[in-house]
Amino acid sequence: MKAAQALAALEEMLEAARQQVHALRERVARLEAENKALRAQLGLGEDLVAKENLAQIYADGFHICPGQYGRRRNIHEDCLFCQGLLRKAE
Repeated sequence: MKAAQALAALEEMLEAARQQVHALRERVARLEAENKALRAQLGLGEDLVAKENLAQIYADGFHICPGQYGRRRNIHEDCLFCQGLLRKAE
């Protein structure tokens, strides 16, 4: 009878451990989702400002491509490299 009681106690402990593991997995999943959302918000804000800045520099008549960065461009002529960067940034 003692072995049966010990086995029952072990089964209860095992079930309690399973419940804790299940609760921890749910908590980890929630925290990972929250972390991902917060990282996306932080990155989105910074990326959006950077993209807008590049677009404004190009609209003001300057190159944003690595080879010509900061040099004046003819406003009536588009630079394919600059436009490629703007499209890539979208």
